[in-house]
Amino acid sequence: MNDQGMIQQMVLGFLRHALTAGGGALMAKGLISQSQSETLVAAALVLVTVAWSAWDKHKAAELNKVKNEIIKGQQQEIHEKTQEIKALS
Repeated sequence: MNDQGMIQQMVLGFLRHALTAGGGALMAKGLISQSQSETLVAAALVLVTVAWSAWDKHKAAELNKVKNEIIKGQQQEIHEKTQEIKALS
């Protein structure tokens, strides 16, 4: 597992415990039932996981865009240097 995956697991674990504690507090006050608490915790974790995945994909696309711009610039520079060498020959 890479660093990003470990961070995600830690954050989701912390969030799960925080949501469970929040659900427990709401149950203790009689505002929701145990099954409602479990459903809310599960739904929140799904939403966070989907949002995290979308953010990761967005960041990866941005990095690829920058990488491709750098490569394009390097290719242009190589082409120009090659033309200069040919002109000198």
